[in-house]
Amino acid sequence: GDAGMYRRTIATNTDLVTDSLRFSEPRNSVYAVTADGRLIAVRLFDSETVELGSGYLSPVAIVPLADGLRLAVAESDGAILVASPGAADRNHAWLLAHVATPVLGVDEHPDSDALLVLSDSAKDGTLPQLLRCDLQTGDLDIVAADLEGARTITVDRPMKHSYAASEERLARLAEDRKLRKRDDLEDIAQALREKLG
Repeated sequence: GDAGMYRRTIATNTDLVTDSLRFSEPRNSVYAVTADGRLIAVRLFDSETVELGSGYLSPVAIVPLADGLRLAVAESDGAILVASPGAADRNHAWLLAHVATPVLGVDEHPDSDALLVLSDSAKDGTLPQLLRCDLQTGDLDIVAADLEGARTITVDRPMKHSYAASEERLARLAEDRKLRKRDDLEDIAQALREKLG
């Protein structure tokens, strides 16, 4: 149960993009993108919402990078941008990469030298894919393919695993970049559903 779990609701008074929230333990903040193209951080210690930047075009994800010096932002059209937290407006960000299909989500790779990007299905029938985007060069490599139904991604940094989730299923993608059979992951999916409530 929930006997020992502390819960608190913080009103942001803004329309947040579904699945864009990312918690940063070192900064004790939750980062999110808004439907009107803004980047925000909610500081948990004082419940303040801070606007970091604006001008983004249909943003779907924000990731505060481990170095504390950069934010990665994904737009639905496939643009992956990087900005400084102190000057995070889109006109100050630089284009790191452009994915050929719409982007559903982004998180930092467990090794912190890359991003993991979940791309949507393509018009040619290609199913969603998990891509590795090098933070220095912007080069994109396929980590896992055929992720039918995947809608979002998150990384469990201590365990060095990433999870691509859909409404019906949850698939764990191991650090060794091999996709495990979804049927073998039901116990993992159930454990995560219980953990996430």
